[in-house]
Amino acid sequence: MDKRIVVIIIGIIAIAALLAVKPPITGRSTMATSVMVTGAMYSHECSIQISNGWNLITIPCIQENSSIENFSKTAAGKYRSIHYYNSSSPDKWKAYNPELPEWVVQDLKSTGALQGYYVNATADSTIRVNGTIMTYQSVRLLKGWNLIAYPTNTTLNLATAFSTIQGKYAVVYMLNSSTKIYHAYYPDGSNNTISLTQPYKGYWINMTEETTWNVAEN
Repeated sequence: MDKRIVVIIIGIIAIAALLAVKPPITGRSTMATSVMVTGAMYSHECSIQISNGWNLITIPCIQENSSIENFSKTAAGKYRSIHYYNSSSPDKWKAYNPELPEWVVQDLKSTGALQGYYVNATADSTIRVNGTIMTYQSVRLLKGWNLIAYPTNTTLNLATAFSTIQGKYAVVYMLNSSTKIYHAYYPDGSNNTISLTQPYKGYWINMTEETTWNVAEN
């Protein structure tokens, strides 16, 4: 079979599987989130729990080597692929699959502390990443959907965590890695199925206007 056909087939299968767990996101996509760094730094081991199948995670531990190949060594044998949504790119979904042959061009080149990542895990496991956590005290969010990390190592009531942008967002989604079900938090208190932030989780947040999120830590 022609190599190009193989790549196309693999890509279609991966995207179809990812869309099966994607939240109901509609409307215009946002530009990339801009971040102002004003906090302290400390060493930490990030222990990221993953379940077989799709997970929506963040990797807040910053490593000197942030290449996707380095992440792949850390998570060797524990995942099938990792995907990133870049809302400012015409080709929004970026991916890396360690099982693909070397001649395949893969467009996810590195990982970062402020992005959310879909990881397709091979089994229930823990990815341990040693690095530095930086306290990001303010994050610029644009109108529409933003895929964000919760950039601290604390668990907070969601109303408190997003208190500085109260009235400026419509809903927050978090994926339960075990059940593969999205849970929602609405600031008006209607139909909420989550109440707390969790370290190492990625979140979709729908902003009603552009603003700066001053991250609450306690």
